[in-house]
Amino acid sequence: MVPLDQQFSPKLAPPRSRHDTIRRERLHQSLSDALESEVIVVSAPLGTAS
Repeated sequence: MVPLDQQFSPKLAPPRSRHDTIRRERLHQSLSDALESEVIVVSAPLGTAS
């Protein structure tokens, strides 16, 4: 039996964010500023099958 005062340690850890990634809003704004035409971003959650 594990003592109650022992800190819980999950087996899975969330992925660390990379230093070279940018948020969707910033990406959209950067693309819109760089291009003359309208930019539409389409995304879907992982695991969806078409």
